[in-house]
Amino acid sequence: MRITFNNLLSASVALGLVLFTSACTFDSGLQNTSASFKEKSYAVDAEKINQMSLTASDSTVELVESSDNQIHINYFENDKQVYEIDVSDKKELIMKAVTDKNLKDYFGLDADKAHHVIKIAVPSGIV
Repeated sequence: MRITFNNLLSASVALGLVLFTSACTFDSGLQNTSASFKEKSYAVDAEKINQMSLTASDSTVELVESSDNQIHINYFENDKQVYEIDVSDKKELIMKAVTDKNLKDYFGLDADKAHHVIKIAVPSGIV
């Protein structure tokens, strides 16, 4: 029996792709699901803020008008991504995503975009 190098190489590449895809999409039940997200909120008086800074990847930001004189931020966190929110001495509102994601977390089949939305409400006249 003679196995050619090309056939062996093709089979090895195909098997590698199958294993890689399986590892990226299947995480023994530990993959982020909608149930693992928790809705969070943050509010601060608008007079205390001169500037805003947001650092987050793979999230959509919605800017809406606030019904009061506060800045409201609604967002979702889970065990792989949380947000640090703080107001600096220079009156800058800083929101920064802190992730503990692995490479396979970016290639999963989770298409739940609703939990990747950050809604920021600011008073009229600021926008």
